[in-house]
Amino acid sequence: MSGAVISRGGGAEWRKGYPVVATSFLGVGVAVIASWSMGLFIEPIQREFGWGRGEISAALLVLSTVSFFAAPFVGRLIDTAGTRRVGIVGMIVYSIGLALIGCSGTERWQWWAIWIVVAIGYVLVKPTLWAVAVSKRFDVQRGLALAITMCGSGVILIIMPTIVTRLIAEFGWRTSYIVLGAGTAVLTLPLILAFLRDEDRRPDGARPTVTAEAERAAGNAELWSSLRSGRFLRLAIGTIVMTIATIGLQVHFVPLVTQKGMSLSTAAYVAGMIGVGSIMGRLICGFLMDRWRGQIVGAIFFALPALSSLCLLNYGGGTLVACAIAFVQGLALGAEMDVISYLTSRYFGLRNYGTLVGTIMGGVGLANGLGPTLAGFIYDLTGSYDLFLIMTVPAFLISAILVYSLGDYRLREPKFAP
Repeated sequence: MSGAVISRGGGAEWRKGYPVVATSFLGVGVAVIASWSMGLFIEPIQREFGWGRGEISAALLVLSTVSFFAAPFVGRLIDTAGTRRVGIVGMIVYSIGLALIGCSGTERWQWWAIWIVVAIGYVLVKPTLWAVAVSKRFDVQRGLALAITMCGSGVILIIMPTIVTRLIAEFGWRTSYIVLGAGTAVLTLPLILAFLRDEDRRPDGARPTVTAEAERAAGNAELWSSLRSGRFLRLAIGTIVMTIATIGLQVHFVPLVTQKGMSLSTAAYVAGMIGVGSIMGRLICGFLMDRWRGQIVGAIFFALPALSSLCLLNYGGGTLVACAIAFVQGLALGAEMDVISYLTSRYFGLRNYGTLVGTIMGGVGLANGLGPTLAGFIYDLTGSYDLFLIMTVPAFLISAILVYSLGDYRLREPKFAP
């Protein structure tokens, strides 16, 4: 794309679309609270209930299983009903579910039932919703807009460990979950009501011309053809493998480094560096994908955390070293959603975008539960996370190869109505 096109189209996109990016930024952030805060709650829940870490972490498997089966249908629902309706209902259910976790009894069936409620809300407000909202308003600078949107989870990763640790210390884990649920509703619902609209417009706000609309329709792949294509399967498998390893490490990062002698308060601070890396990874990845071939950029970021796994295997202590490891892990974690959202739109278009991203995110949702559960059970069986760390190294490299194998896509300069 030429600099003139980027400047002209990009400025118009941002003038019309920045409220949606801001709303989606916050939506993406709160959507990860349920899963990404789990590592901070494991020890107090374990002390009260007497369960193993694998059993507690398996709550995320409930969340991810529901997400796996429901995500493609939710994606289709977003394509047909629109982002506003789905966002309102989803955020209400998700907020209630978070608060209910704090009311759980000691019976396992109560724990699973509450997490089913959380899962229903989560699958409605997971990144698919926000990626659709942003992608339909941006084209020229879609990579950067998606990157900023997905930074919401990185910001949560930075501030959440400290806030949640203090809440647990002052009020206990039960009250902490209730506060998280109430805060989620108060922060997000007013913005969704105010800014999340579904309009049939081009990214710069102008109504599409017949020529541009015909070109868009001709360029979009048919849904079933896309789902069966080898390119779609490689993208889905690569991101799922990546997620199993990355989220497993992220959720268990605090227990992992405390096992190696770090204090809980220091570990919570260090874990915040995952959030810093996540923000940097999203912004850098999104910026580069607007300018270079996205599959090459994605492959580089997917291979990076193999280094952090190798370093964790040989970690002997030191806060600065742990911060560097967490930062590298965050870079890949941040780039993941950029890669999914951007490459899906470029390879398959926007006609069935919600359904296609939702299908991939269903698999990613399942991986969000498999990774922490696998890491937890490996710890319960061996008393160490080393085996899981060893397994993640080839997983990261395989995912990078799959993304690189996607090949080139054709970029088209957008045509706007006069």
